[in-house]
Amino acid sequence: MVERRWWCAFLSILLLMGGAGSVRAVEYGEMVQKDGKWVFKSTEDPILKLMRTQGLITDEEYFKASAQTGKNWIEPADAVLNLRRDLEWSRYLKTALKLPDWVDLGLENRTRFETYDHPWRASQKIGNGSADPQIFLRSRLRFGLGGNGPVRFLFEGQDARAYMNKDPGDFRDTTTVNEYDILQLLGSLTLENVGGSGLRTDLHFGRMTMDMGRRRLIARNEMRNTVNAVDGVH
Repeated sequence: MVERRWWCAFLSILLLMGGAGSVRAVEYGEMVQKDGKWVFKSTEDPILKLMRTQGLITDEEYFKASAQTGKNWIEPADAVLNLRRDLEWSRYLKTALKLPDWVDLGLENRTRFETYDHPWRASQKIGNGSADPQIFLRSRLRFGLGGNGPVRFLFEGQDARAYMNKDPGDFRDTTTVNEYDILQLLGSLTLENVGGSGLRTDLHFGRMTMDMGRRRLIARNEMRNTVNAVDGVH
């Protein structure tokens, strides 16, 4: 047993020394190995590149769209309500339509296939003798006004559907299907320096999604097909 432990410890040290570099996340601007050569990691968006090569957008519009990250990111109305990874969509449609900075427009679609054996939910028929495959589609449209101004407006619509769920034992409820839903419809007011204190204050009113704390009780759902929303003032 002692010999086995020493052997496991020796393998762990080898993995730490030899394998750490291969599993570390690659940062933007880092050099990576490609075909035996060291090259800079490409962060170029393939769709924006195609739009540029096809003449749909100019070089200036391409670089402007590519630079809308970091300090150049234009905050939407729900920027402080939700995790940033849910808001940083690639604005292909906005770039193609040559919309100004104070207008935001984005489309997103997620198509997912799931299947499992032996239905386990109380609402499902047990022992139907087959797996439960389903295809989930979730499409979103975001339209915002205001740019980086103190007053902003946001509309986000969501259409969540499920297919292949007609057989006995299949699962379908409000966590999988919600067609033509108004997910967010809100206005926001941002004050950068309240009373000369240097503190920022944000006021939101309307229908919104929220991530609070550790996201255990109130959160913008990520894995399931539909998303919870709340109505009120924040």
